[in-house]
Amino acid sequence: MFYLVLTLTLLNSTTALATEAAAKILSPLTEPYGKQYWTLPTGIEKGQQLIIHGQVIGNEEKPQRLLIRIDSQNSHNYQSRFNLELLFPAGNFRHQLDLDQLFTSAKKRLLSTDIRQLYIVPLDQDFRFQKIQLQVKPQAPEGIIGWDFGAKDQNPAWGFTAVSPDSTTAGIQIQGASRVRQRPYFDDLIQDGIEGLTDLQLPLANGLWHLRLWTEDIGEWEYFPHALEQRIKVNGQTIYQQNLTPTQWIAEHYLTALPILNTGFAPSLKLAQQRFWYSIGSKRGRPVDTLVQVNNGQIHLSFSSPDSAGRFISALIAVPVEMKYPESRKILNRFEQLRADQFANHWPVVNNHNLLQALPKPYQGETLAYADQEKLILHFTFERTLPALNAINLPVNNLQLYQVRQQLKRVGGQEQALQQEAILDPLPIDNLSLQQLQPKAGEHWLLVADFDASQWVEHQHRNGAPWGLEFGTQTRAITLQALNLKLPPAPVPVGIYLDYAPHLTWFDSSAAQQQSQCDYRLLKKLGLTGVAPALPTPSLNQEQVFKQAVQQPLLAGLLPPFPAYTPVKRLLAQYDQSASLQQLAKLSSVSPLLLWSLADEPGLHPEQDQQLSLLGQSLHRVLPKAQRMAQLNQAEHDARLEQFDAVLLNQGYRLNAQRLAQLQQKNKALYLYNLPNLRLAAGYYLWRSNAKGFWQWHGRMPTAHPFDPTDGREDDVQFLLPSAEVCGATQINSRLISLVQGIEDLRWLTWLEQQAQQNLDAALLQQQIQQQISLNWSQNTMTNQQLDQLTQQIKHLWQNFSFAKLQKIQ
Repeated sequence: MFYLVLTLTLLNSTTALATEAAAKILSPLTEPYGKQYWTLPTGIEKGQQLIIHGQVIGNEEKPQRLLIRIDSQNSHNYQSRFNLELLFPAGNFRHQLDLDQLFTSAKKRLLSTDIRQLYIVPLDQDFRFQKIQLQVKPQAPEGIIGWDFGAKDQNPAWGFTAVSPDSTTAGIQIQGASRVRQRPYFDDLIQDGIEGLTDLQLPLANGLWHLRLWTEDIGEWEYFPHALEQRIKVNGQTIYQQNLTPTQWIAEHYLTALPILNTGFAPSLKLAQQRFWYSIGSKRGRPVDTLVQVNNGQIHLSFSSPDSAGRFISALIAVPVEMKYPESRKILNRFEQLRADQFANHWPVVNNHNLLQALPKPYQGETLAYADQEKLILHFTFERTLPALNAINLPVNNLQLYQVRQQLKRVGGQEQALQQEAILDPLPIDNLSLQQLQPKAGEHWLLVADFDASQWVEHQHRNGAPWGLEFGTQTRAITLQALNLKLPPAPVPVGIYLDYAPHLTWFDSSAAQQQSQCDYRLLKKLGLTGVAPALPTPSLNQEQVFKQAVQQPLLAGLLPPFPAYTPVKRLLAQYDQSASLQQLAKLSSVSPLLLWSLADEPGLHPEQDQQLSLLGQSLHRVLPKAQRMAQLNQAEHDARLEQFDAVLLNQGYRLNAQRLAQLQQKNKALYLYNLPNLRLAAGYYLWRSNAKGFWQWHGRMPTAHPFDPTDGREDDVQFLLPSAEVCGATQINSRLISLVQGIEDLRWLTWLEQQAQQNLDAALLQQQIQQQISLNWSQNTMTNQQLDQLTQQIKHLWQNFSFAKLQKIQ
């Protein structure tokens, strides 16, 4: 049934909400399934939250979507109202929304007293509402005194006292505050704070108190505060002190979530959510605990650090200890449980039925045929624990072995819901006798290597032991067959956008540069052929550094051109048009290797668009061979085509045969970027469209904390995860394997295209495949299994008309 716990007035068919403190239960509404709508002539008083109780009926496969829309008296379109889409898994749910923390889609605050309409709209059909109510926001448990630090107009969390840099509340004094930090974070307690303070005085009754301080800005958009030296004193006693090297800081602050990645797959969504909260969420803001004896009715805190970010506070709570310390611990535990419940409410975890989609299906003993230097990718599952791995007997080079682990990510990149994703954790195989790599029941392993036909032939001649992985006295046998063919390399660059690892740029630019070189070598070893590389700003006296950075991916064996995605934008932020052109003129030796980005999805930043367009008009004068490039994601961007030599396109541009033909007629070099089906995009569609390359976003772009997808306006985007050591073993996102598979498809298509020029069967197969891959991107829905079947058809063609050669090599 559907109830509203409020005092209401009926206005014809419209229900109006009032805001009396004494709430009343309504009679059941007649329609618990459809859109719910109320008008609120006088708004809603401060300190309220909206609570929705309901049920998602059935549909385990697909989470269901719900829209909350709130209008003020000034709302007239999407941008001027509050809009929130939520995802819920099957089962009962409870969602609470703080009505004091509303912002319109244009990022303007919407006060609860200004609310005039409230809509709750199921966007899918499987919702059943049980109860909707307004309720006073929960307060901290009795016994806790708290202060919430932030802007003057903040709505303090948990009923705490608000403190701003210019607070005038009796007994509160603050010195040295340089700025207020406000971050897009779900937790009111630590989403904001005061940075730069040196001294803080708060009133507190005499006695023994347990204090907890949140002392770290959670960061935002590739920035995570990284003070190495800090000291905090309370009443003259040091309660927290650190003096770290950059390496220590990275290990202790930046990579604190690595243990959660070493736990394998969570057996349930609830456990995955709990693991995340207790391993990461509860530690955000860096809580510091201490006991303090108060004798003069106040506590005095002093903060010291050479970095203003090291003198920061988000919140402080105090619990009386007296002679019952366990009781104070119980109060703190109740408060932490409230915070855990708040996280669970705000970030439901939904099923990811495509968790292992990027990986090939598990190997089941079938015969696998490979051409020389073809990428061999094997997925193993273990139903029971085996002895330690003691040998790998395979005809391969560049072997890499990974264990598949999990971490949480945002659904769709920006949804307010989480799901598990697969991460590949490299296993050390240099000396198996010392490693004790023992697969446990339920684990998944992935092996990636280059097939070596010559090793296979030699093995056949001497009747060697079976191919496979040896675990003690047991062998996981693998049946392999060599094709008497050296597969041609992929003819165009296929790879990822990459930038310097953010956490390394904060301390030592040389370490960041070194890591980028290792990243290029890793990408090459995996089988990628291109990259949009990490490039510095080509500012004055940095020209040689820029040239060396352009050359590094080339030296690693990756194919040009290399998109220069941000250098020109950063250059224009430092210099005017004339000076920027002078700097670019000094880069003529490496300019032919680059695609100079002069438009990045135009329309988002009109002033920047104008500056880039103006510079582009003069670029050929100083760099005659420069390739001016634009990233276009809307059909109306056609109007700007004449300004560019090359275009990068995604599905937002409406990729279809007609539009691609128009680009060819205009003699524009065509590249692809950021398409959702990575294997299809990197292989069959790239080949079908005659595009000259493909790059996917992004190698290293965390929002703030690299393992917390909730701490920014969108998800962390990281094909390569940060490691404790520069150039250490790198965990990779499993989606990178989709790119590798797509490149292998492209290599087979390249071979087929070569054969089609002289062989009728090859020409017919090529034509059949062309008919199955639409130039209209949106019409392509092929799965990995279907793409496997297409590639197997090409392999079978080789086997059919080269049977005699195959017999000879055996």
